[in-house]
Amino acid sequence: MGLKKKSKNPAVFSHEYLIQNHADVFSSLALLIAVGLMFRATSSISAMFVALQYNITVADESGVEKIVGYGSGPKDSATVVFYSLLVVVVHAILQEYGFDKLNRRLHLSKVKQNRLSESGQLLALCAASLCGAVFCLPEGLWSRPAVLWEGFPHSIMPFPVKLYFICQLAYWLHAVPELYLQRVRKEDILVQVQHISLYMCHILGAYVLNLTRLGVVLLCLHYAPELLFHSARLVHYLSGKAHRLFQLWVVVFVTVRLLSMTLAVLTILSLSTAPLLLRALVLGIVCLTQAWLLWHFLRLQISRWREARWAAAPVSTNATHAKQRPARKDGKSHNGTARVEPANQLKKIKAR
Repeated sequence: MGLKKKSKNPAVFSHEYLIQNHADVFSSLALLIAVGLMFRATSSISAMFVALQYNITVADESGVEKIVGYGSGPKDSATVVFYSLLVVVVHAILQEYGFDKLNRRLHLSKVKQNRLSESGQLLALCAASLCGAVFCLPEGLWSRPAVLWEGFPHSIMPFPVKLYFICQLAYWLHAVPELYLQRVRKEDILVQVQHISLYMCHILGAYVLNLTRLGVVLLCLHYAPELLFHSARLVHYLSGKAHRLFQLWVVVFVTVRLLSMTLAVLTILSLSTAPLLLRALVLGIVCLTQAWLLWHFLRLQISRWREARWAAAPVSTNATHAKQRPARKDGKSHNGTARVEPANQLKKIKAR
């Protein structure tokens, strides 16, 4: 009997050790910050990371202060960092106990495994974000869309809206170290960074500029086609029958892009109290982003349509028949005439 080779554990503080145990490392950091709440010397610092900052209180008739909303400020960056640690841990749990086991059962290629894991993680994000956005929609939006711009600036946010934006920023912040922890290929890093930057800029812009009502509505619209796309992608890898879902995604994607531009133009042009330069800048960024997404989508669909058309194009029967006919051994071509070799043709020309 041969002795089994012992698997070498990576050295502590090495790159491989951090990648294999990043969930434990990040959860330990989050637990260390939370334990700081138990001690008087560190409770104020830990509270800045754990609790939502800039609460606005109003005293009632009996003199008891009551929180009526939340504002925004630089201390929110500490809260975003803490929640991003938690998102890294949740990401690792979903990957290890969900998608890794599914990949082992399906026996997919390495490329398909990465795409399935990516779609699974984004499907969880889209489902949670869509449910949260629906819960945070302004009251009376369906009957009176003017609530999107009335009372601007919307500097006071309810607790669910504040928490929703903190979680959104935390998720896309955690995506930056995940490029290293998930061993993303170098050729894919630029695309991923561009993707993360677009989300961070738009969400942070809506949060800082007090456009949270419009931001929640646009995020709700945006995550709907994303949820359909990643659902169709997972169904395609699991059963291969997702044609109807992809067709539905095409219709919903185009509709959402047009509806998002319409709502953005209507809301921003109605912000009479905002500076003209700010309105022009926000409107230009939103419309350019929606137009870029639509252009990228149309270019992808046209390329797929051309590939399908070329694949379905009939091959010329004469060319195929000519390729399949073997040469005759008697030195004659298939039409009965003598076949002249290039060397024989050169001798005939010299004899003349």
